[in-house]
Amino acid sequence: MKSKDLTTGTKVEINLEPYLILESIFMNPGRGQAFHKLKLKNMLNNSIIVKTVKIGEKLKEADIYSKILKYLYKNDDILFFYDERSSDYYEINTQIVKISEKWLKEGLNYEIIFWNNNIIEIKNPKFIELKIISTDTYDKKSHVSKTSKNAILETGLNIKVPVFIKEDDIIKIDTEKEEYISRI
Repeated sequence: MKSKDLTTGTKVEINLEPYLILESIFMNPGRGQAFHKLKLKNMLNNSIIVKTVKIGEKLKEADIYSKILKYLYKNDDILFFYDERSSDYYEINTQIVKISEKWLKEGLNYEIIFWNNNIIEIKNPKFIELKIISTDTYDKKSHVSKTSKNAILETGLNIKVPVFIKEDDIIKIDTEKEEYISRI
């Protein structure tokens, strides 16, 4: 991949590891050779590095692709997923691929990221609908100004919800902000 192709969002391989270009700035000093200053995120450990790439220098494009897979269940440290298009099953070890299990719900689809045919990441959906298992009790007399209360969801996550939410309600949650969005 030529230096002119190094744009934000491109995935490259450096030192045998995949990186995502977060920022690419073209620099042309008055003297000397022009270059790209790259801000890169390691897709295996999420570390951030800055790298300078001279014009004409090449980087290897990372062999990264994704599939949408349905989460089936967990057995010990193994997560089981199913590809509805190809009817393939995938086993993902939670000790190898880090995932926040508080967003895993059986039957939901997740984007699975592959690098060199190995799974490196499981992406949560932006929004997820979960059932309320229990909530704090709300007493109008003692909590005049209180507008939210704690609730425990079916995945074990504890989240703040409005006071009108009750047990067995299904709510929509923003997984990035870990915030209540609405009642379903």
